[in-house]
Amino acid sequence: MLRCCCVNFSPEQKIVLPAKGFLYRCLEFGECPKCGAKISRFIRQDFSYNITVTQRSGIKAQRELSKAQNERRRADKLVKQGSSSAQHYRYGTFKKTAKKDLYGNPVYIAQSRNFNNQAVDMEEVVTKYYSLY
Repeated sequence: MLRCCCVNFSPEQKIVLPAKGFLYRCLEFGECPKCGAKISRFIRQDFSYNITVTQRSGIKAQRELSKAQNERRRADKLVKQGSSSAQHYRYGTFKKTAKKDLYGNPVYIAQSRNFNNQAVDMEEVVTKYYSLY
């Protein structure tokens, strides 16, 4: 919550920054609804769980916002994205085939699929049907 002109207001932007020797770092930025001033609030928490809050206004707040945006962009570039990063996590699915079983129902094949939509067929699923009579 930001404060200016005795008015509390919610931030328009909240940027979570890389830790860099702290437990938590973020920047909140907004414009005062009463006077229109730019307000930023920098929050960080150290390993002793002490919270430090620094609030700035005007051109200093604008500079702090641009620094935080650049820092966030640089951190996002370091995060692995694309085809090689999602290959090690897998989940199970089923693939419907054109074959029919003894009762005329379709046969399913169990698959192991990663998040790049690459699938490995494992085995045919055996479906057991029970009669209620």
